[in-house]
Order: sequence, then structure tokens, then C-alpha cells
Amino acid sequence: MKKKLFIMVLALGFVGSAVAQTMVKYQFNDPGFEDRDNIDGVIGGNNDWRSFADAIGGQSGFKDQSPAPELITGENAYGGSGTSIKLKSVSLLIAKANGNLTTGYVNMGSTTPKDESNHNISRVSEGCAMTFVGIPDAVGFWAKYQAGAVTAESGSLRDKTYTYSYPAKGRARFIIHDRSIDYKDPEPSASKDTYTASVIAQTSITITETVPYSVKETYTTGKGSILNPYKTHVNEREYEGSEGQGGSFVYFEGAFDYASYNNANEGKTQYLLASFTTNPNPGETANDYLTIDDVYFIYYNTLSSLTYNDIDLLDGTEIINGNEVTITKLSEEYYDESLLKHTKKGRGANVEVSEIDNDGFVTIIVYGNDYNKDTNPSAKTTYKIQFKLGTGALSDLKVGSNTVPNFSESSYYYTIVSEYTDGCITYKQKDGEYASTNISYDIASRIATITTTATFGGASNTYYVKFARETTTYNGKMLIAMDGNLLAVSEDPVGISTPIDGKADFQLLNFYLEGVGAVGDVFVTDVPYVPNADGSVELYKQQTITIFGQLGSALGKLPVELTGKVVNGKLTADINITWSEGSISHPIVVKAFPYDATSIQAQNINGVFGKISEIKNKLTNPNCLVYVPEEAVLEDGSDFTNVVFNNIGCLILSITDGYEMNVPQDFTLLISEEGEAVYTRSFNSTADYVSSFVLPMEIPAANINGTVYELVGYEDGVLNFAEVTTTLEANKPYIVKVKATSTELFSNLSQDISVVTTPEVMENAVSGGAVHVGSYTSQSVASDASTSYYGYKGGVFVKANTGTLNPFRTMIKVSGEQTLSTLALSFDGEVTGIGSIVDGELQLNGTVDVYDLNGRLVRQGAKAANSLQGLPTGVYVVNGQKVMVK
Repeated sequence: MKKKLFIMVLALGFVGSAVAQTMVKYQFNDPGFEDRDNIDGVIGGNNDWRSFADAIGGQSGFKDQSPAPELITGENAYGGSGTSIKLKSVSLLIAKANGNLTTGYVNMGSTTPKDESNHNISRVSEGCAMTFVGIPDAVGFWAKYQAGAVTAESGSLRDKTYTYSYPAKGRARFIIHDRSIDYKDPEPSASKDTYTASVIAQTSITITETVPYSVKETYTTGKGSILNPYKTHVNEREYEGSEGQGGSFVYFEGAFDYASYNNANEGKTQYLLASFTTNPNPGETANDYLTIDDVYFIYYNTLSSLTYNDIDLLDGTEIINGNEVTITKLSEEYYDESLLKHTKKGRGANVEVSEIDNDGFVTIIVYGNDYNKDTNPSAKTTYKIQFKLGTGALSDLKVGSNTVPNFSESSYYYTIVSEYTDGCITYKQKDGEYASTNISYDIASRIATITTTATFGGASNTYYVKFARETTTYNGKMLIAMDGNLLAVSEDPVGISTPIDGKADFQLLNFYLEGVGAVGDVFVTDVPYVPNADGSVELYKQQTITIFGQLGSALGKLPVELTGKVVNGKLTADINITWSEGSISHPIVVKAFPYDATSIQAQNINGVFGKISEIKNKLTNPNCLVYVPEEAVLEDGSDFTNVVFNNIGCLILSITDGYEMNVPQDFTLLISEEGEAVYTRSFNSTADYVSSFVLPMEIPAANINGTVYELVGYEDGVLNFAEVTTTLEANKPYIVKVKATSTELFSNLSQDISVVTTPEVMENAVSGGAVHVGSYTSQSVASDASTSYYGYKGGVFVKANTGTLNPFRTMIKVSGEQTLSTLALSFDGEVTGIGSIVDGELQLNGTVDVYDLNGRLVRQGAKAANSLQGLPTGVYVVNGQKVMVK
């Protein structure tokens, strides 16, 4: 019965043990022996580790006499805190027993230590084995070991050499196996191959003595027994530290051997049998001490090799920061995926290789087999390999066979004068084969778009080529203003293309805004090109544009209004552009004018007066009027000549004969403010010499250095002039006899003078069909059957079949075909200016014959200048011409 009862108790013990099994995924549940199951001071139970306290087998009844593990705490534990496990081999009455700790169960099958029924076992078949998930590369732990005995083996007598051996060594063994068998350690010799066939991987680590000591030797040379003729040496050890502690902890590590075993179930259903013992040979020694702590599986998460194009990237030059490795030696190489090779160090590790990112890095992440983003996120190593990023740039851009002017890989807008054709654009990519390029062309805008994208990094650049039409260039100056303030005075040329169907393109290249930068090229397209009868051309267009340029593109779409006029091949234009930033508008004004401009109307632009000298520089027309705001500061030393302040007044009006003039708006010449008027002209002051003129201002006759006459009538070839004694009208043609004592037209001006806007025509029409015409510009005339033109020359008005009326001069226009080659002048009833025509020239000093209308000779051979003096009132014929005497 007792025997029967004993077997029943063993069976019940098996059931209880099944409940006590544990699962290890990647590490022991209690690698540091902190969460211990302490039963009467003996380790065992639910913390992964078991010893004799949980022993099974036929001799388990003696387990209480077996060497139980001891908990070591405090200063003697590893690291000086927490707990460690200390195993000790002991000498029992019947045998020596090794210290033992296992994740399986201790099977006590025999009192004979070396009997194979004594072993550690994974009880897979009973569900009492430790399930293990990981694929570790090695296992490491901290231990100290002290052997219980040391032996001395004698050597040569003559040299008295002795060798000391320490047969006792600790051992740690870790076996990962599948479910095919209840694995035993040690394996039964008769069926060892059957057991090893179940092994997935294993490692065995010998734990050598770690205690420091010294040996004292004594010996004698006297003869001993026959079997031992010399005295045996006596060996004594002295330990440093306390007896049984084994000195200091030493780290031990062993790599798992997978190569020697069948790994079909690796990482699947697998079990762990781990064992620590004070001696791998059962019952061999006693008083051996093995203390262990922090038993951890090691999962490599690094690479054992990394090469690119056979270049070793792990040669020690990489930058290591924690678990991140940065490799920069390939920063000038373009990435080729096929050239990157690597070998992982961890058997169960996973390797991820990224695509090259926008910073040029290819990232390799090695995840250890025990990696978990939540519980073990640091079990990985990141390798960042820097490669050369593509620029996405062009190194050359051609239209036809020519590189576009001023090409630069970092400049993106180009304007050329050409017509686009398929294939006319060629290029070179800076990244060579590591970039792609696309070309498109928009017919409406005449812009080709070239987009190139780098294969690595994705850098992209877009280049634009504007195929501008060929234009006529108009040179001159321009004022550029924004928000009502003058920014710059420029000499940028303006182009206008040849009209097609009555429309032309207007272009202003390299437009620059001071304080903003180089905006780009301004194009106003399909501008109506409207010719006038006088040969001038009107331009007007409202359009929303985008200025062609990097900055212009950033400014967005801009409303623009263009108003221009081309006269005699010279352009005057106003370009008004509105740039808006949110709800705030910034009006931009560009005023273009030729070098011989007659006026510059800038009365709405502040700061113009401060740059009068810069504005006037290179202007070729001294009569140009510059209108500035009233707010202009009048300072001594400033140039006030022909500057009109907000249409109100001008201090110095200087008119130079022979240059054109135009007064776009009335103003006052401020004589009362020490102003002055100057008309620079060389007058002939010979007595009774007659000169013609027309001026834009009202001047009292009393301030004229001579006698001024206006045309009052015309009859029978005689122009009747009357003296002006009041105020001369502005823009009215006159003739004058300048005093012999002066060549200046004005003198003693003392009151303000009105300067009047230039009318479209300046004519004084009188009875008889004659018109006295003045001009501030050079005008070509040609007489025909409907109109005859007479220009003043040498004292008479001479008919001009063709001719030119110069600025500030006058001419006579008579309707209908005229047979008279000259027209006589009558001043207040006195006829003068009759002469003879010889070889097309009037001879005033010649002699003439005078006849009345009945054909009777009145005077013969009289001097031409006074041939009619003293004759009664009437009409006479002189050299075939009718002349009236009043």
C-alpha cells in the first residue's frame, strides 16, 4: 500500500507540475531572479527556473537532501543590489550531488550520480515544457565560480615543475528543440541521435573559475613508498574575499549553433531546456560554488557586412550615434540599387531597405528578432547611407544650335526672338541618366515649358522659353513708379512687333522694380495697331498678364493698361500695372518717352523733381517740359528750367529755336517769383527785316523788342498785316520786325505770363482765303491744285511746291490753285516785299516796271523795294504780279 500510495503521490505531482509550466517568448520571464518563488528559502516554481525543490523521478523523495539554490541579495549580488542565484555541489552520504538549475524538471532517477536516469527534462508530452518563440543568436549571463578542489600533478624531478589542474568547472547549456521528444540533458547515450534530431539550436558555455587566489607549495625530497618514491607536494589555496563567493562576477556568452541541426521548426512550435550546473560531470566534485544572474538571450540587430559596388561601408569610418549609423562616403555617388549588398548578423532579424529619400539617404533598418514597437522599440539598428541627390537641373539649353543667352542652371526664364518648331529645343541634364525631362509648348502664349526631374530626391526644375516675335525697337527713357513714388529712371528699350491683322505685340524686357527686384519681361499681346491720317499710330489695350520671370510669376496675374503713340518712329507710352497683395493694391506706372520728348507728365509721381538732372540726362530736346507734383521741394541750386509744378507754375521757361515743343497743359510762368522766359533764337535785326514766329504764351506787345504784326486780310496777292499793340495771343502766328538794337525777342517782363496748351492746329484765317499757320514741330508741305503753301523768305512769302515748316515758324496757306509765285506784304496799308525772281530767287534790290490795270506804264526801272511808294490807291501790275496800294 505504501508503494502504491507513493506512486499516486508522484502522479499527483506530475499534474501539479503541468499547471506550473511557463511560456518564454524572447526572454526569460525573470532573467534577474527578482520575482522569485521562495518556498522555505528554496528557489523554484513559477519563475521559469526549477531545481531539486520541483524534482521528479523515483528518487525525488531525497530532494530535500539535495543542494538547493540559494538566494544571494545585497552587496554580494550582481551589481550590488537585487538578487542572484547561488548553486553549490555537496557531498552526501551516498554520493556527491551537483548544484542544478533548469527551465525543465530535475529527474532524480537514481542514487548513482552518473546514472542516465538522472537528468533535466522538457516534459513536452505532458504539457510541462517551456514554450519558446524567439530565434536568439546567443545567450549571455553574469557568473562567478569557485571550484571546491585543486590537484597538483607532478612533473619532472630535475626541474621541479608542477602543473595544477582544476577539474571542476561550471556549465550552462541552452537547448532549443521541437515537440518531437521529451528532451533530456544529458541525452541518453543509447538514443543520442534521436534526441539531437529534435534540436533546432543549442549552445554550451563552460564557466571557469573566477575567484582570485594564491598557492603555497611545500615539498620534500626524501624517499617515500615504493609506489611513490618522492613526497607528494602539498598545495594550499588562499582566496581573496569570503569563502564560497567566487570572487567577482564575470560576463559569459555563447553563440547558438544552428548550422549543425535540423531547423525545420525554427521559429514555430519550439521549446527551451536551459540548465546551469556546478559541474557537467555528475557526482564528481563537491563544494563548488556557481553564482549566476541576468540571464538574457541576445538577438543581433546589426549587419555583419554592408558593401556598395564592392566598397566596404563598415570600415569604421561611419558615424555611430546610439543605434543609428550614418555613412557619408558615397555622398558624391548616384544610387544604383543593384550595387548595394548586405548580410544580416541576426539569424532571426528582419531587414528593411528603403527607397532613396528626398535628403539622399537610403535607410536600412535591421530589426532584431525580439523587436516590438511597443515593448522593445530599441531592438533595431538604423543604417543611413547618403548618396548624391539629383539637382533636377539642366547644364545646357539650346534653341536650334545656339545656347539660349545668359543660360544658367539656376535661372528659369528666357526670352528669345524666334519661331518655335518641333525639336528646336535641345538640352543637357546635369544629372545625366538620373533625371527625366518633358517639353511642352503653348501656342497662345508662345512659351515652351521644359520640366526636368531628378531620379533621386525628386528635385524638379522648370525652365521657360518665350518665343517672342521680332520687333521694332524704340529707344528712350522711362520713369518707373510704384505706389505713387518714383523708383527709377531707366533707359530700357521697348519693342513692338510688326502688326498682323491690325494687331501687334508690345514688349518691355528685363523689367526691374527698385526694392522688389528683376521682375521679368512684360508682354502685352494683340494690341490694336491703329494708324492715323498724319502717319502716327495709336496703341491701346487692357489685358491681364503674368510678367514672364521668376519674380513676375510670383506676383501672379496683373491687370495692365497700355496707352501709347508712335510719331515719326518714336514711341511715347504709359503702362499702368496693378499688383495686389490681398486687399492692398500697388499701382505700378511706367512712362516711356523718346530722347527728344517734348514733355514728361509726371505730376502724379512723387520724387520726380529730386531726379530732374537724371531725367534730363541724354534728352536731346531742350524744350522738353517736365510736370512734377506740387509737393516738390524747391531748393536753391535745383534745376527749375522747364519744370512745371503740378500744372500751376514754372520758374524758368526756356525755348530753344529749331527744337520741337508741346505744352500738354496750361501753366503760369511765374515772373513775379523771379521767374524768367527765354527764347533762344538769332533774329536778324536789320532795319525793317521781317521774321515770323509763333509761341505758346501770352506776352504784352510792350515787352517785345520790335513791332509785331498779325495777318488781317488777303486780296489780289497781297497779305495785309496790322500792328499788335496789346497782348500777343498764345499759339497764334505773327511776324515781327526786331529792333536793330536787340537780338532778343523779350525784354522787361514784369508780370506772370500764361502758357497755353498746344492746340492741334495753330491757324489765323482771314478774309480772301488766306490762313496764317504756325507750328512747334517740323512739318512737310506740298502745294497742289487745292492748296498752295507760301513760306516766308527774304521779305516775302514764296510759294513752296514742297518744303518744310520748322518749329516756331509760320507759313501762309491759300485755298485753290495759285499762279502767284510770291505774295506781297502790306504793313498797315503800305505794301512791301515786291521783287523780281531770277533763277528761282527773289531779288529785292533789283528794278521793276509798274503798270496800272489798263496796261499803262506808270514807272519804269524803279527800285523794287520802293517802286509803289507815292502811287494813288489802286491795283498795279509789277513784274506780272498784281499788287494793292491802299
